[in-house]
Amino acid sequence: MKRIIACFLLSMALLSFFACEDVLDAEMTDPFAAVIETGGDSAQTKTPEQARQAATIEETVLIDQAGVKITAKSLHEDTLFGSTLNLLIENNSGKDLTFQCRNASINGYMVETMMSVDVVNGKKAMGGKRSVDTLTFLAEDLEENGIGEITELELAFCIADAESWDTITETEIVTITP
Repeated sequence: MKRIIACFLLSMALLSFFACEDVLDAEMTDPFAAVIETGGDSAQTKTPEQARQAATIEETVLIDQAGVKITAKSLHEDTLFGSTLNLLIENNSGKDLTFQCRNASINGYMVETMMSVDVVNGKKAMGGKRSVDTLTFLAEDLEENGIGEITELELAFCIADAESWDTITETEIVTITP
């Protein structure tokens, strides 16, 4: 019964997230809508297209071990909840797995993340604009630490059995430089 209620609440949260993101996308069509901190007391105004391109990453394989491969595909700094890192997760481990992010930092500051992805054995999960498996760095953490531009990401993943939630491995910290 608890799982049914949890699934229902998660579904409602996702529906509201998608609806809010559509509104945010519509607002971002205004060329004066995005202001990005550049440090100090000054701010540089950028169009939404420039804001989306402020920090980019090259496609980078973060983890490739024991039948599991995690690839960072893209970084976006202008999403509803904060900045997001889109991941391609491939599971050929022989087990259904749950992936979560642990020990994340941006520009040397520890930050909270949102991500929990179940990937069935033999399948892939691709994070994207409308996907719950995108790794999100909360905007309030970035603001609290004065982070206006992402220059370095460090993170580690916890990989667990999807059925029992027993931890299979915790990866080493990987670094991404936009």
